[in-house]
Amino acid sequence: MIKAVVYESHTGFTRKYAKILGRMLDVPAYTIKEAERNLGSQSEVVFFGWICAGKIMGYEQAARNFRIQAVGAVGILFTEDKTTQKLADDNRISHCP
Repeated sequence: MIKAVVYESHTGFTRKYAKILGRMLDVPAYTIKEAERNLGSQSEVVFFGWICAGKIMGYEQAARNFRIQAVGAVGILFTEDKTTQKLADDNRISHCP
């Protein structure tokens, strides 16, 4: 069961999307640091991070602390299947959408 939406935001857009999804799921939206204080280790979460040079910022830290059930990558990318797959491969995401 999803306990929260956890995010890493740089300009505020990722935070906005995380909060919208949190409201839709009726769960809180936390920064990674807030989530580490408020959630138990290995809690199930949805993660949102911003894209920088093909890396989903904050993902590695969140993956060490939580069981990520879905990932949202926020940034400017073409939404072709191969681009999405490359982003997942480059960030070693294979267990969730």
